[in-house]
Amino acid sequence: MKIINTLPILFPFLLLFGYILIGIFGIRRITSTNDTLFLNQELTNKFRGLAILAILLGHCICFILFPETKSITDSFFKVFATIGAGVFFFLSGYGNTLSYKKKYNTNYQWLFDKCAKLYIPVIIIHFTALLMSHYVNINWYIKEQLLAYIITFLSFKIFKNRYIIAQILFWLIFTASLAFMHASPALWTATLCFPIGVIVAEYKNKLIPIINEYKIHFSIILLLLACTFYILLIPLRYSYLRFFLIMLLCINICALLMPLSLIFKIKSKLLDYAGKYSLENLTIHWVLIPILLPKLHIMNPNLLCIEIILIIFIVFLFSKPLHIISEKLYKIIKSIVINKK
Repeated sequence: MKIINTLPILFPFLLLFGYILIGIFGIRRITSTNDTLFLNQELTNKFRGLAILAILLGHCICFILFPETKSITDSFFKVFATIGAGVFFFLSGYGNTLSYKKKYNTNYQWLFDKCAKLYIPVIIIHFTALLMSHYVNINWYIKEQLLAYIITFLSFKIFKNRYIIAQILFWLIFTASLAFMHASPALWTATLCFPIGVIVAEYKNKLIPIINEYKIHFSIILLLLACTFYILLIPLRYSYLRFFLIMLLCINICALLMPLSLIFKIKSKLLDYAGKYSLENLTIHWVLIPILLPKLHIMNPNLLCIEIILIIFIVFLFSKPLHIISEKLYKIIKSIVINKK
């Protein structure tokens, strides 16, 4: 157990090393200046892949090593799952704003598309779990992502050009309310990353020249801040100060993605796959881990890596078929809705 107690300190370094191996040294330095590289779709897809891997690793380790405890070591693994959720929120706020502005005159079509594509795979997985006599609550991120779609739509419709102010106020009130109600920290420590993404999308053209000029400086400063926030977390147990630091860490990591998108180019088929089916991976792992662990759990801690790799492999194996089925159902539902109109 002494080794396990040192894992909170070693985990970020192990995670970093793992990502290097996962990428198979697919990270390349960008030598030219190209504004189109800033958080482009290809790179954000890989960022989603990194985020879903952080979530899978964090949850797998927590559920395997600490199934019924809330130890300080357990909480540090959950920090990485929270950071992964923060990256999802940030990229969602960024992508939703850009996509809605491109389809501004589509009325409710944008909201319908987003909600349908979000919940169809969720319904399929949870219905399948019920057939296997397993009931699992819907992942909190899915619920808050649905809320984010609705708030994005209403802010554009009602507040027009002041949609940014409306979204910032809503998420501040939402986050503060959950904190004061003593809700689970996972529900609110990453939520402010969403309006950060909205702001970046709105002021993208103004931010790019500044970030491009000082991208090395920004990346070093933000990386040092991230390490500082993490080190400050180590001696803290469950407290609002700790949760506030986690929130700052999530925002910091999301900000770090901006200069990194102009410095490095990542080539990795694994990250492409993980990012492309990130929603399916998130949905499957949430249901699959409680079902599989009692059957796969091996008491020997030395085989922990085998359990984690096996679970992630199974999650990835079913994510693409789930995506294909979900897309077909979405097209059927969409055609029915259009024909009724």
